Amino acid sequence: MFLLGIPLLFSVPVMQHKTGTPPGFVLAAPHDGYDMYTGDMARRVSHKLGWATVIAKDYRDSKDKRWLDVNRPTQRIWSGTKKGKERTTSQGRSIFNEYLRRLRAAAQVSEGPIPLLIEFHGHNRRISIGTERVRLDVIECATRGFSADELKVLHARYERLAAARWPVGPHIQLRFDTIHERYVYRGKQVSFYYKASGSKAAGSLQASVSKRVLHFELPQNARSTRTQRSAFGQLFSDLLAPLAEPAPSAASGASGGATGALENPPGSD
Repeated sequence: MFLLGIPLLFSVPVMQHKTGTPPGFVLAAPHDGYDMYTGDMARRVSHKLGWATVIAKDYRDSKDKRWLDVNRPTQRIWSGTKKGKERTTSQGRSIFNEYLRRLRAAAQVSEGPIPLLIEFHGHNRRISIGTERVRLDVIECATRGFSADELKVLHARYERLAAARWPVGPHIQLRFDTIHERYVYRGKQVSFYYKASGSKAAGSLQASVSKRVLHFELPQNARSTRTQRSAFGQLFSDLLAPLAEPAPSAASGASGGATGALENPPGSD
């Protein structure tokens, strides 16, 4: 399309997937292009771990008055310059079904839930501290299929990795929905916000879709620059890699349940 001889370039939604090893482990970015650089984060972690990827880019674009949620069967319809409330639509269902198809293809799972889905999202939440509005440099992670004990061990692993080699910039906390319903940030009590309730009710976080899910909401300081993405790509690779390890056998005296990495006590790395 041209206006007075000047080309007007509109984004075109595209969804891609790639298989990986071991089967069943998928890194996804359903809102790439809007949640900036989340697709790049998924690819960086995939490059290090070998896991599968699903990247959906530009399904949300306010300039084009397009808002499809991808990881659930909903969208927002524009009225003039404003987008309406999120609601289930035929187009939303079609895009969500395509996302599910690609998740299964990437995971190499023909039926039943995907063993492990990692979704990368982005946020730019600000909160009031005194008279200031400050950026919330916290990674919030909505979950399903992980026990409180498993999340505590995963959180301790993040803290150990961060203490040993903090990637770049100011320290960014990691908080989980079921064990950090409220947490302290710069001296202020903050309520966990990004609970992925829509995806848990009717999207990719349903038990019928994914057996275990970690839905990471990344602040800008974890993804905006190439240096940040390189550093956090390595941190997430180190954090997630043990999830692919086989669970300890009963003969080893382990209690069973999750993966071996999540059964290790803090400090056992």
